[in-house]
Amino acid sequence: MSFNSKDYFQLGTIIRSHGIKGDLVIYLDADNPSSYKKLKSVFLKDGDELKEWKIVSGRVLGQLATFHFAGIEDRNTSDLMIKKEVFLPLKMLTPLKEKQFYFHEVIGFQISDKNAGALGEVIQVHELPQHPVLAILFKGKEVLIPAVPDFIINVNRENKTIDMDLPDGLLDIYTA
Repeated sequence: MSFNSKDYFQLGTIIRSHGIKGDLVIYLDADNPSSYKKLKSVFLKDGDELKEWKIVSGRVLGQLATFHFAGIEDRNTSDLMIKKEVFLPLKMLTPLKEKQFYFHEVIGFQISDKNAGALGEVIQVHELPQHPVLAILFKGKEVLIPAVPDFIINVNRENKTIDMDLPDGLLDIYTA
């Protein structure tokens, strides 16, 4: 199957083997990893292709999932899978509330501030321990905007915009 990133999202990455029977430990990059407990299969990236792997058994504990895939029956085979990226079809994403968004979906969205107006396009999302940050280009400089619910007024997926009410002085830090 040819890989089209618009149809899939990255759920996580295989980080290590577990035991001698071919189990694999996957770091789940998800806000609610437990919602992926009952997966029947996942797609692993192999070069420019995605290959579907059936899940025989598994469990999720925190951000880590331990899965046993059909066809992987020993440690040597499972070791070959380490560092592979794990994907699912976009239709399997959990629906979000109005002001919420997935990081991958807002790249390219236009950010506007209640007072300053149009600011720029999201070029990257940084996941920091405190909260995520949207990186935009504003007046030729990279500006980091905290993506916290208190600052977000509206997320419009149809128009690809995020309306915000930023704290006074935030933009001045970058333009002074």
